[in-house]
Amino acid sequence: MHSDRFLSPGVSRSAASQSFMIESPTPPAVPPAELESVLLTHPDVADVAVIGIQSEREATELPRAYVVHARPEELKNEAQKTAFSQNVRSWMQGKVANYKFLRGGAFFLAWFWDQCWRQFI
Repeated sequence: MHSDRFLSPGVSRSAASQSFMIESPTPPAVPPAELESVLLTHPDVADVAVIGIQSEREATELPRAYVVHARPEELKNEAQKTAFSQNVRSWMQGKVANYKFLRGGAFFLAWFWDQCWRQFI
């Protein structure tokens, strides 16, 4: 990876286009849009953004999801938010190949403004 492609630590995007791939030296690259489309079929997911985070230990990028619950008011405490995130990760494992698992984690967000989020990544 070239340093001019980094927007913030662990997040990369091709400067030439709005789409990007999570880069991985061994398995094929993972398109975040593919993972997002799978996650959006989860009954409790209203919106999602997937990014690649750099893993020093695995020397590759790992898919990480930021997920908006369809009914965020139901998640009243941190334990419920963590359980939701874990549920999403477990659910995803039954839907995609091993190298596409959310090994970078899944994190709950109450909401994000899509336009602003897409500009960030």
